[in-house]
Amino acid sequence: MTRRITNAADLQPVAATARIRTNFYANGQRTVFSYYANTNDQRLQTIWNKKSNGTNISKFDYTYDADGQISTWTQQADANTPNVLVTEYDRWTNCSA
Repeated sequence: MTRRITNAADLQPVAATARIRTNFYANGQRTVFSYYANTNDQRLQTIWNKKSNGTNISKFDYTYDADGQISTWTQQADANTPNVLVTEYDRWTNCSA
C-alpha cells in the first residue's frame, strides 16, 4: 500500500536534515527510521514498523561494508525469529539462526 503524505505533521524529521525519523499513520501505526552516526556516513540502520500499541509489525536492520554497500540485511516479521541475509560480493546468503 502506498500512502501519500499530505500533512507535514505526519512526519518527524531528524534534526535539520531531509531524513525522516518517524512517519505516523492515522490508525496509530508508525514507521521509525534510525541512522548510523557521522562516522558511518549517516546511513540507514533500521526501519521499524510498529502497531499503535508499539508491538512489531516488521523490522529491517542494515549493516554496511567499508565501501558503503549493504553487508547484512536482517528481516523480522511480528515476533518471529529474525532472518539475516549476508551479501557475498553480488550474492545473498541466508544465515537464519
